Parts: sequence; structure tokens; C-alpha cells
Amino acid sequence: MQSEDQQGDSNQNDYQQADPTNVIWKAMQNLKMGVDRERWTAQEDAQEEFKKDHRLCLVAMGLNPFHQNPAGIKVALPRTWQLEGKVEGQVNDDGTVNFYFDTEHRLHMVLEKQQYTYRGWIVALDRWINKDSPMFLKQVPFKVRIDKLPNIYRRPGIVRNIGLKLGYVDEISIVEPTNNREAKVWLKILFDVDDVITLTRMVEIIKGQLPVELDFRYMGLQKFCTLCGSLRHEYEMCNEAFQMQHRQYELMDISTNPYASVQQRSAALQEYITTREVGESSGTVLQGHAEHTQINAMEAQRSYQQGSGINPNQPTLLADPTASQQDHEVKRKTMEDTKAAMRILHWNCQGLRSSLTIPHLKDIKKSFKPEVMLLVETKNVDSVVNSLAKDLGYKNSFVVSASGSSGGAAFFWDDRVKISFLDNPKLYCTHMTVEGDNNTFWLSYIYGNPVGKLRREQWYDMMRSESAGFLHNKPRILIGDFNDIKGAVTDIRIWTEAKAQNEMVLQRVSRPAPVTIQDALPHEVQLYCIVDASWKSPSEKIGIGWFLYSKEGTLRLQGSSAMDATGTPLVAEAVAMWEAVCQLQKCDFRWGLFEACTAAGVCYGR
Repeated sequence: MQSEDQQGDSNQNDYQQADPTNVIWKAMQNLKMGVDRERWTAQEDAQEEFKKDHRLCLVAMGLNPFHQNPAGIKVALPRTWQLEGKVEGQVNDDGTVNFYFDTEHRLHMVLEKQQYTYRGWIVALDRWINKDSPMFLKQVPFKVRIDKLPNIYRRPGIVRNIGLKLGYVDEISIVEPTNNREAKVWLKILFDVDDVITLTRMVEIIKGQLPVELDFRYMGLQKFCTLCGSLRHEYEMCNEAFQMQHRQYELMDISTNPYASVQQRSAALQEYITTREVGESSGTVLQGHAEHTQINAMEAQRSYQQGSGINPNQPTLLADPTASQQDHEVKRKTMEDTKAAMRILHWNCQGLRSSLTIPHLKDIKKSFKPEVMLLVETKNVDSVVNSLAKDLGYKNSFVVSASGSSGGAAFFWDDRVKISFLDNPKLYCTHMTVEGDNNTFWLSYIYGNPVGKLRREQWYDMMRSESAGFLHNKPRILIGDFNDIKGAVTDIRIWTEAKAQNEMVLQRVSRPAPVTIQDALPHEVQLYCIVDASWKSPSEKIGIGWFLYSKEGTLRLQGSSAMDATGTPLVAEAVAMWEAVCQLQKCDFRWGLFEACTAAGVCYGR
């Protein structure tokens, strides 16, 4: 967002007033001095070297750029190929990545083992020498199994003809049945990346005969749009998303939730298929809390439900709460209701200077048209953030200034909405009333403080205010980055950052230890858990033990397990803590204080 004239030298603070002389003469370098003179030509040996390098070059392109950044592909693919240090990667201006090989054998080996994924989404590969072809990076190979094909039709001509509906057929394989195995039909196809996958299809094989329902299973396929079958976007970004009913969103979320049991996922998927085939009655009543209809990313919603924190890299899109909340029942929203609902976007954008951040925001604004947008970690000066609000078409904005190169928040809203802040907006917690056409509700934005002690106090303040009936006079939405202290990954990050800051190290190590664990417990906490991990050598399995006590010191539960060796004691303790949290959550314990004896000596009650 900042122009080149506004940027200072690399060692100059972004927020320091630039020297006018430097700005003037830096602008003078925009003069196209020399463009009308004789053009230069690279020497022939440099051109030949360039062509030689690219004869053994593969070009990779992620099919879903919102989830596959080129820098990540550059690092991940050589690991997948087991060629780390043996291929050279280079990110291109168009978002593709070049990989330079030293031998033809390795290049062909990589091509033969396609397809590849990054973050679950397919990565297309092609040779650089094919860049002038209209099919460059337009196809990915798939091995497809055809199920439920009657034996009489298991003939090469029939199989190939069916396969042509899926893509270009490169190879077919028909395995005849034996006493110990069933017949199998395989296809190796080249699939158009702009096409949509087909999982089930009615096929009329012989004219006049009854059609046959065939299933197609793509080997190696992971993530795809579960509405249209595209490999380029998730279902939230699909044009068919607004046709989904509220219950279908819930079922889709359960079906893709890795923390749900196999039985739960299977039942949810079957119910979803039934609702798609039969349809739902618009008058059906759904039991549950009517706080809001959430249509945000599957990973973000799943993380929130599991208490491990919303994925900060995924924007969260919410519809406003319904006005009627009697008996915690709400009618499922129709497509018309969803279009009329107020939409609120929240995103931890991790800085506005990324080349993909602004285009991503503009695409979301165009597709979903959120009336309210909350951005956190803008990491930029106020003028740039306010300029972004205008670029996105918002008439109103409020900016929480960044602190150096970190922090910062922005609140954008259009004229259809009226927002009143309860107090001066802050980065970590802001309460506001939102008034729309027909609804008025409280919106509380929460961002977990990176300092563990302050974040813990923040959560206890929220619990106390909720118990006291704070903001209960209207419907209320809480959104934000719920970086709960229960997450072991968060604990590792906090401790790692603390070691790099002397002030934080002193705060953790030099504070006097309480005499007993009871002295350390806040008043609201009634349970605490002690976790420990032990091992004899770095190569042996690690034993885990956890003990859940009441505040009075009575043992309530205990458990133990084992895990593979880890790199450091800190990681072992963190994994042990995470194991304890997961086990206690299965027993319906939601709150408690967890302490682990780490390599740094943080230990209560031993």
C-alpha cells in the first residue's frame, strides 16, 4: 500500500518522517532515462546457459493460491521428493516455482510419481520447455478406480470410453477376479485442473438398457470443493455456498473434523448426502444456540469448537445473530435469509504488506460483501490502513495504531451499519454495539495477549464478566483469535519467544515460587492438573503421567501413556500437557490450571 516515495531506507524506521530531499531525488529516479537509446542484448553464452539450466527445470503451481503460498511450495516439494539440497528452487513473479535438477533421471522420477499436494491441495507440475504449450500446467495425472461396474461391461473399449468423460485416458488396467480378490478396473488419466471431479455418475452403457450407477475414486486426492468438485477452491468460496442450509454447514464441518470419531463423521456425511438428495423443509426447527450462523472457513470453525484457537491465517465470516432466541431454537436460514443477513469478517491478516493479502481482501469483499470488517495485526501506519478502507469501499473506519512493526487493528463498516464502541478500541479486547436494519447486538472482539500471564488474566476477566451478566441486555457475538493457554503449541511459542527476551526470562525465572499449588491458583479455578514426562535416553519411548486434583488437594483422576522420543525436553513436556488436556476434555473437563515441569524448572506442587 505504501508507495516507493513514502518508503525510507531499509535501516530507517517506517514511522520516522522522511527527509524531503531524499524523497524528491528518489522520485527523480522514476524518469525513464535511457529508454529511447539503443537496447542492450545479453551475451550469447549467458543465453545458452539459461537454456541449458531450463532443460532440466520443472515448474510447480499450487491450484489453490489462498492456501498454497509459493515460498512454502519451494520448501515442501523437495522434502516430498526426498531431494533436499539436490534441487534448486526459485519463486517466479506469477506465483509459480521453478525447480532446477542436475540429472534427467531425477526429473523423470519426480514426474512419474505424480500427483503431489501441499497443504492438502493439488500442485500441478510441468516441464519448463513446455511453457509455450496451451496445456502448460493445465493437467494433473490421476489414477482412478471405477467401482460397481458390472462384470459384463468390464471390457477395454467400454472402460476407455467411460474414462474419456473424466479426462484424457493414458492407460487402463483391468484386473480379473479370483477366488481371493474381486475384479478391479483402473484408469490413469490426465485431468484438466479447471474441470470438476466426478465421484458418482449414472451411465447408460448400452442404449436401451438400464443405466448403471458408477463410483469413481481418485487415488491421492485430498482437499477439494465438496459442493462443485473444483480443485481450485474450498466450499466456502464456491458459488453454490449460499444455497446450503444451516444444518448442512454443521454436517459438513463434522464430516471433515479430524477430532470427531469415525462413527460421527460417517453419520454426519450420510445425513448430509440425504439432505442434498431429498432437501430440507424450510419450517424445520433446529435445536441449539442461536448466537449466529457461522459460514467461516472449516478449519477456523473446527478449531474454535475444539478450543484450540481459530486459525489466524483464515478469514472468519459471520452472519449476524437472529433476533428470536426463545428456547434456544432457530429456524434454518434460507438462501434469501442469508443474503439479507449482516456479514462480519474477522481476519488476523499478519501484516498488510504481503502481495496476496490485499487481493484476498478484495476478492472476499466482492464475493461476500461483508458490512463489517475487523482486521488484526495490520502492522502498518494509520494512513495506509485508512487508505485500504477506502479502496475496499468502506465509508467508516477506526484504526488501532500498530506498535512499531507489530500489532495494530482496523475496524471498517459501511453506512448500512452503525457501530458504537463501549470504550476506546484496543488490540486485545474491544466491545461495541452493532445496529443493522432490523437487529442490534453486542460484538466483542477478543485477541489473546501474547504474554501468558496477561492472557490468563484476560480469560478470567471474561469469565467473571459473563457470570456477572455483563452485556446480557442484547444478543452477543464473541469473535477473534481464541489463543487459549490450554494449547501446548502456544506454550512452546511463548517460551521460545521469552528466551530471546531478557526481560521475559527474568520475569519467568526470578519470580518467587509459591509455597503450595493452592496459593498459585486464582479464585475461580477449582481444579488443577500436574503433568510430567520421563525417559531414560533420547532414543527410547517417553512415559507420560498426569494427575487431576481438586483445589483442596484431593486426587480426582489420573492417567498415563507413552509416546515416541522427541527432540528436546521442552517439546516432550508440551506434548505431555497436550495429551492430558485432550484426555480431560473427553471427560467433559473444560477449565483448569495445567502446569508441567519443563527443562527450565517451571514446576508447581512437586
